[in-house]
Amino acid sequence: MLNKSEISDRALNFGGKFESLPTLIEFITKDADQFDIKIQEYFHNISYFDIGQGLLGNLFFLGEMDYLYPNDKFAYFSKEILKIGVNRASILQVNEPSLMSGLAGICLAIKSVSKNYTRYENLIKEINDILKELISEKIKSANHNLNIHDVHMTDYDLMEGIAGIIVYLLDEKERDHDLKLLFNDAVEYLIKLSGEFKYGEINIPNWYIPSKNQFLKSETKAFPEGNFNLSISHGITGVLSTLVMCIEDYKDVDSIKNAISYLSDWLIENVNEEEESLYWKKKLSLTSYKKAEPIYNDSLNFSWCYGDLSVARILWKAGKALNNKYYEKFALKVFSGSYKQMKNYSLISSTYCHGLAGILHILIEMNKDTNLPLFKQMEDFFLNELLENFDTNSEFGFYDIELYLNEENKFNKPGLLSGNTGIYLVLLYYLNRKTYTGWEKIFLIN
Repeated sequence: MLNKSEISDRALNFGGKFESLPTLIEFITKDADQFDIKIQEYFHNISYFDIGQGLLGNLFFLGEMDYLYPNDKFAYFSKEILKIGVNRASILQVNEPSLMSGLAGICLAIKSVSKNYTRYENLIKEINDILKELISEKIKSANHNLNIHDVHMTDYDLMEGIAGIIVYLLDEKERDHDLKLLFNDAVEYLIKLSGEFKYGEINIPNWYIPSKNQFLKSETKAFPEGNFNLSISHGITGVLSTLVMCIEDYKDVDSIKNAISYLSDWLIENVNEEEESLYWKKKLSLTSYKKAEPIYNDSLNFSWCYGDLSVARILWKAGKALNNKYYEKFALKVFSGSYKQMKNYSLISSTYCHGLAGILHILIEMNKDTNLPLFKQMEDFFLNELLENFDTNSEFGFYDIELYLNEENKFNKPGLLSGNTGIYLVLLYYLNRKTYTGWEKIFLIN
């Protein structure tokens, strides 16, 4: 177990692992090679540009550490990571504008180590010039798919879609007029997505994903009529949170407020209640939606990516943005039900995406917002559970633990989404109650 007083020292120890990048990369490669190729493909992909899983995502941690410990070498470590692969030739090969695996995420990562643009300003401008065309094409493609009711998850979601791109544009739009125009176009798309169209005899939401557009082949079989994704990472909760973030920046306040209200109402209308717990079917089939029947074959999920408390957090944010007390009370009701079941959580990993760090971050924010004893108790509980997972046998302090064919696999990973970078960022946030790089906006929680 890790003591609270040791968090800073362990973060410094983890940061020191970036001093020799060849050694670090060799270790990660050997760690991945222990596993079957299928397991590597699912859980231990080694990459560079992907900020969720790749080397560049660690810049968010190094940038934070550079603010906390300016006399250490974290700025140098960041520079060495950038030298490996960020150049015009390599950037031109990145043909996606997305947050997690595209140029928007790359720019956001570089910005996190720029010390408010006092470093790498010209590099960011150069990438922005390439990014503009990619964003424009993305918006055009997404609008086309929306108009013909052929929506793909990656058109709009946080990870690869327009919601994630907006996270970057919110930062950058005041520095570049063209990006501000693209910001307005991107938000306009999300507002249009937050509506309905006629499907047979009923109206259904515009973010309906047909069976042929499902992300996995298994989902094509599971949802022969298509579905609606409700998650924060890949679904409409991420869209709702993005719109809430944009409410003071978008040109048409009434339209964005109407979209926020529509999405919030839709989520509340499609909740399930069982034994004092409120939860959502994160992939709601069109078949079930047409029947308008409750679904009781799911359970309360404590993760960030597909978790019920992520949905509740965003409904809370929507309530605050619109001064809607009903949304706020409903969100608190979800949290209250989860409090009674928190000891039965089923998270096996410590990481942000679908582990303890993600839920801890949500609870820290709710505790800050409300100062209710409920959230202090939940925050303390999940903090202790996370610290209990610290393992001196792990190279970085925490394992990413993943189930494959009912067997647990332990991975030594840095990285933002499913590695130690995401864990230590949350632990540092717990200690400091503030961030210096704004990394938290990536997850749409704050």
